[in-house]
Amino acid sequence: MLRRTLSGRFRRDRLAGGAWRIASAAAGGPLLYLTGVRGDADVAPLPDAGGFADCTFIAVDWSDSPPVRVTLQCQDRSLALRASAAMLHEPLDALYGALPLARLDERALLFWRRAFRLVRLPGGRWLLGLLARRR
Repeated sequence: MLRRTLSGRFRRDRLAGGAWRIASAAAGGPLLYLTGVRGDADVAPLPDAGGFADCTFIAVDWSDSPPVRVTLQCQDRSLALRASAAMLHEPLDALYGALPLARLDERALLFWRRAFRLVRLPGGRWLLGLLARRR
């Protein structure tokens, strides 16, 4: 079993076909997509989006077989859900930091700025091609 917990402020939107989208209030925060959402037998029927608009804690439990269990904590109330599938997207700020990507120095940046500025002028592509052939 895999468990992931999220805390913060979240907004829940119902999508077509029984799907939900739960998004973080913070820009670039996690997104949770649920499909085939239904409430557990021991909780009240699913409330509308207004009743659970400000969720502060989410727990998602994936197991080897469906359903996925999702618990939402919203304003002193807890809502237990089951979903046929759940996809969690968590953007990472330093994702590309460890990759050996090419870095441009000031000279290279100046060259490319001038090249792209030249290309935008009328006839600039032709002139850039002419300059490239000369070298």
